[in-house]
Amino acid sequence: MSVRTDQMKADAQAFYDLMFNQSRPAEAIDRYVGESYIQHNPDVADGKQAFIDYFDSSQRQRDVLSEREGTQ
Repeated sequence: MSVRTDQMKADAQAFYDLMFNQSRPAEAIDRYVGESYIQHNPDVADGKQAFIDYFDSSQRQRDVLSEREGTQ
């Protein structure tokens, strides 16, 4: 692989780690997303803030379910 490809792969992995493993979507968006963001999920609006809001809400829902199940 080229150096550029390796860097893009590392950036994608770092983005996903911040987003999902560390539950820090605002920081992931700030670090790795350009000026505009086009969402491909029809249930989520375009734009960086819409992306952050959606994933923050999803995390809160998972936390509530985990608490109910006693798995948090």
